[in-house]
Amino acid sequence: MMKKQVAAALLAAGALGMSLTNAKAEVAHRIGVGTQYWMTIDDIEMDNVDENGFSYMISYQLRPLWLVKLELDLELLPKYYGGYPSESYAPQAYAVIGGWIYGALGVGIIYSDGEFADAPFYSLRAGVNFPIPFLSFIYVDVYGNYRFQDWEKTDTLSEELDTDTIMLGAAVRFEF
Repeated sequence: MMKKQVAAALLAAGALGMSLTNAKAEVAHRIGVGTQYWMTIDDIEMDNVDENGFSYMISYQLRPLWLVKLELDLELLPKYYGGYPSESYAPQAYAVIGGWIYGALGVGIIYSDGEFADAPFYSLRAGVNFPIPFLSFIYVDVYGNYRFQDWEKTDTLSEELDTDTIMLGAAVRFEF
């Protein structure tokens, strides 16, 4: 009985490997820039803590398979995002599945005033990603993010907050 299960598992792994080999496309790299409008889910009744604003990012994508992309972003967040008294940075990584219409799961962390936040944030993303006609090496990405994030106590934030953030964003990437 055990031999049949092992043989079935090997056959399934072989079939999966063959399908991934057949689905392989030429590996592609994309570099780009983007902006996001963000707003918190909950109202924040504190001074020096913004509830909405714009952030900017640089982005790198690796497409090892046709419907799979791995993405690294560095987001520049404005002063008072999450109660941080200075501009913050948020390095983040995403696993992206899909073509023109896609979904993604991500994780990142806030870096401000020389220190990383105590805990990471997690993101769900859905969007559309399409090449510009006649300039097929330029891609436009329009998306929505839902970020699960706890805002920790800072100099300007007198208590920890548990409020998630919604983001609407757009990026332009160049494929090479």
